[in-house]
Amino acid sequence: MHSEDKQALNHLTAHLFRENAGKMTAVLVRLYGIDNLDTITDAIQDTFESALLKWRYSGVPENPSAWLIKVARNKTINVLKRNARSVTVLPSDRTNNTEPEVVFSENEITDSQLRLLLACCRLDLTSQKKMMLTLNVLCGFGVREIANALLLSDEAVKKALYRSKSELKNKKQQFENPEKEDIRKYSVMLHTFVYLLFNEGYKTTSDAAGINIDLCYEAIRLAKLIREQDTSNPEINGLLALLFFTIARFPARITTTGEWLTLAEQDRSLWNPTFIAEGFYYLDQAKPKQQLNTYYLEALIASLHCTASSFDHTDWSAIVYLYEQLERLQPESILIRLNRIVAEMHIHITSEQFEAIDQIETAFGKENRFVWLTTKAYAYERLGDLIVARYWYNEALPFAKTTMDRAFILKKTA
Repeated sequence: MHSEDKQALNHLTAHLFRENAGKMTAVLVRLYGIDNLDTITDAIQDTFESALLKWRYSGVPENPSAWLIKVARNKTINVLKRNARSVTVLPSDRTNNTEPEVVFSENEITDSQLRLLLACCRLDLTSQKKMMLTLNVLCGFGVREIANALLLSDEAVKKALYRSKSELKNKKQQFENPEKEDIRKYSVMLHTFVYLLFNEGYKTTSDAAGINIDLCYEAIRLAKLIREQDTSNPEINGLLALLFFTIARFPARITTTGEWLTLAEQDRSLWNPTFIAEGFYYLDQAKPKQQLNTYYLEALIASLHCTASSFDHTDWSAIVYLYEQLERLQPESILIRLNRIVAEMHIHITSEQFEAIDQIETAFGKENRFVWLTTKAYAYERLGDLIVARYWYNEALPFAKTTMDRAFILKKTA
């Protein structure tokens, strides 16, 4: 196999992992029990490794997803038999003789994913540990990706995942049928989970391409799934509006040579009008009857970017006002504060803004220092002091976590 073919196969396998691993985990856990989670995840990992080897020589099957599902299921059953464990299937579930196409039907997948999501939510763990567990088990996030999403060290994530998985496996009775009341009860965590999943796709840490569109579509799919249980919920409608406004700009975010383009540099004619219209549909449904929520405000900000004819014609005053409302809801968020300061700089630049950026420097730890340094550099770039801007961009370079972030900094300092 030529190197180009190997690269294409690796890319396909990674794509299929993102698309199928979480679904496979959810359904196999439903069939064979949460206490067999380690066996199931090992079998799924082994299946994708087998696919790389087998497909390299015999070619990709006509239906690769079905092949993966069948092999993972067989590997799981074989290990359970070898370990002389009884394979328990709940009466409401499919038998082992059921065809994979039936077991992995859309309805089965949907129900199983909701069950596993809610099982993680019900655990007596901190919200952060629940989030780590869900991202790992249901989405196949690795330690590095979770650390990046939650701004934690790799070691902290490893330890937390080990303990959280033990807790999940010990709570077999919590893997129950999803109820609408459960969706409402755990809505905050479910929405946060979708938000983080989309963000990892928006700027992935595990792919040189910079964007993992599969993750973004999966986040939207799960958000719609959650919305089906409570269509009038303003938070989930606001979140969906935000996701659609954001994904609409994807075609213009990266150059043909694989470099990030800032909002000011993007060709707006490439933005997806269908997704923008979809965003406005959900934004219409999201207007809170009483209290404002963060997703609605963030979606409003995104809508202003999507409707501006150019970067210079953006309604920055309205955006500053919306960030001020967000700060009232989340006064502890340094990222919201930083975004508000940058938005103000597009109206007029003052020395107070630079002082405000300096005042929050200590709030940015090593995991998130790249954001603070590039913002400081951008502030000087806006001021027109390119020498000082280059200095701060250079300071940011050691903290770049991805190939594309490094390329972005090198372009700024060239």
